[in-house]
Amino acid sequence: MKPSTPQQTPTIGIPLTELFESHPELLAQLVQQLNAPPAGGKVPFPNAATLAFLAQKLGQTGSPLGVASDQPKEATKPHDDFVPPFPPLELVTKPNLTTAEIAYYTNQAENTWRIHACRETFPEGLRPLRIGGRLNWPTKGVKKLLGIA
Repeated sequence: MKPSTPQQTPTIGIPLTELFESHPELLAQLVQQLNAPPAGGKVPFPNAATLAFLAQKLGQTGSPLGVASDQPKEATKPHDDFVPPFPPLELVTKPNLTTAEIAYYTNQAENTWRIHACRETFPEGLRPLRIGGRLNWPTKGVKKLLGIA
């Protein structure tokens, strides 16, 4: 027989002592499960998901696991010194855009546009010009795609 050692109450997001103080029947259930002989060699201890379910069932608010809740996060503002990498598309007057620029304006990865060029699956009016091994996308086509022109 092992000598008994003082046990610490585990915490999962909220201290379980608060849960057990408000619901002593839950503590009695857990102690009964812990003292029962193991079935199939496994120790019947509730996992975090079981404890979270019990806490929710017993009316606890918030997330007992300390993970994201259903509440939306507070919106973050850009830093005061934030400078966008490219000017607004409405102000662009040059005839062609680079792959980085079209990716920025369409909120897609640069490789998406490279693949469009390689497979020739680009939207109508956006056939890229290959100049010096680089892709140049017509500004008029990008503006039409985004509904600006």
